[in-house]
Amino acid sequence: MAHAVPLSFLTRCRWASLYECGNEEVKLDMVGLAQTKLSCGDISTDKAQTAALSVRVMLDFDIARESSRTYEEKLVESYMRVAFAVPEHREFLRSGTPSEPLLAEAAAQLLSVNNWIQDGAPDLLFNLMEGGFLARGERGEMIGRLLWTIAHDNVICRLNLVDKTKLQFHRPILLLDWLKELINPQWHESVLSSKPIADPHGLSLEEAFKDAYLNFSHFARAEDDSVLSPDMLYLCLVRHMAYQCADNQRSTDIVAAVHHEGLEAPIGPENTSPLYGQMKDRAKFSEVLLNPHIGGTPRNGRPILSLVHDLGIGIAKVYPHRSAPAKELRLLLDDRTENIHLQHYQIHIEGCTHETYGIVPAHKNHVYTSILEATKVIDDFPRNDIPEHRHAMLRLKPSFKDKFSFGWVHGSSPPLSSASASVATKDVKRKGGDQGGRAKKLKCANTR
Repeated sequence: MAHAVPLSFLTRCRWASLYECGNEEVKLDMVGLAQTKLSCGDISTDKAQTAALSVRVMLDFDIARESSRTYEEKLVESYMRVAFAVPEHREFLRSGTPSEPLLAEAAAQLLSVNNWIQDGAPDLLFNLMEGGFLARGERGEMIGRLLWTIAHDNVICRLNLVDKTKLQFHRPILLLDWLKELINPQWHESVLSSKPIADPHGLSLEEAFKDAYLNFSHFARAEDDSVLSPDMLYLCLVRHMAYQCADNQRSTDIVAAVHHEGLEAPIGPENTSPLYGQMKDRAKFSEVLLNPHIGGTPRNGRPILSLVHDLGIGIAKVYPHRSAPAKELRLLLDDRTENIHLQHYQIHIEGCTHETYGIVPAHKNHVYTSILEATKVIDDFPRNDIPEHRHAMLRLKPSFKDKFSFGWVHGSSPPLSSASASVATKDVKRKGGDQGGRAKKLKCANTR
């Protein structure tokens, strides 16, 4: 399937028309043309890098910010981002990067130079987050898609392809190679030896997936779970894509198709099973057991793999979900669903550092942590490092926390000292403007 002709026909119609009507020079370098269109001829700019990365991992912009809307419009104007719709009020547009395998190949080749996707992409995402361009609500899912993509690309790069004039990133890879690339080597043994959740004596994960392949180069959005059904999931293999599930999708966030029985076996429902990924950006652990039949009960007995990414937990740890006999598992579940776990393997991956993911460089640990951290009101307060000013702002009660917010009831929050108020007032005067009004506001904050 790694050929430019079918990719040209799996994207917007202009590429197919260009291939059919273009001369031999155009036909032989469709990927090169796509690279030029995607990057405006210069991949070193932040907009070109953002455009290319968005084709691979789907970046959503914050339409509430004017600067973000302007940035997004520029990507539509010059960097191949697609405008889906403009509301009647015309205050913003709805845009995105739909599934376009040809552009995904072009983007993958551009981002593979000097391994930029592994070393440079986290910094770019951090800068876009800090600048308020990206939607903050999907940080965990965005990082999950990036990690899956980096692991995929690293496996491809290790193949040492001789003929690099052909498509490089649209080819099947072994699931086990991808999983070992994703996870730090110190956890490989426990992961590969894991057993099905409802069959402690079943095949190990390594045995069950020894001839299983992945084939995705980019992510597309799944509107509902109908496209995850056994009758449709295998089409992801043909289009070289994985799914980002819709908001509030039960049990999972991203899904890829797994092909079994080797590369000679036909692609179809009988040889396809799902790979699920759930992304959680939480600080405290609570046990999770995914439902492996989200899109419907498979029509085959193929093994199913689920990965639970607990990105917000501080201590690095990777381990399989506890295996238990089906009869025992029945007592732990609310309904009689124990049999669906007879071929279900689930791996828990905690933390988001090099100690967890081998593809995260150690010197980038803090970058991933910063991206995942939720920004609070107090974090944007410019004098947050001055205790007196910080306490004065918190007395405005942007939120309630512990006893500090209830000093007006039982005196647990000490009043602002006159010296602190004096410092704060002087700071207001240095800033100029409505000095009296601001000083009054400060005094009101002190009395609350």
